[in-house]
Amino acid sequence: MLNYLDLVATRWGMIPCGKIGRKINGHKTPVNRKEMGKFIEFIHNPEKIKQWISPSKFINYNVQKAVSLNLFEIDRKFWIEKGIDKGYYYPYITDPLSLLTGKFLFRLLSRKFEKNQVSRNKNH
Repeated sequence: MLNYLDLVATRWGMIPCGKIGRKINGHKTPVNRKEMGKFIEFIHNPEKIKQWISPSKFINYNVQKAVSLNLFEIDRKFWIEKGIDKGYYYPYITDPLSLLTGKFLFRLLSRKFEKNQVSRNKNH
């Protein structure tokens, strides 16, 4: 569940700052300082935090960006205001292959959307 919530929240542009979970039989276990470490570090030094972005998250980001920029005007405005050339929602670290794959998918999808838009305009 925590991984799913992380995925959804990240797609909305939120910056994950740790996960604390309990199984049902341990729900009364108090949260300790070690579990809160990432969150506390982030609160004190948000500019120093660079998170590892998995290939799937990086690819999802680029697909989301392509869809938003090409299909929905309100989303396009948001992405332009936030800076579409940032590479990701927040400072990140990823491997070169994920970076190239994400950028390739973004360009490929953007071209496809442009071609579809042109053909729709010709038909109307």
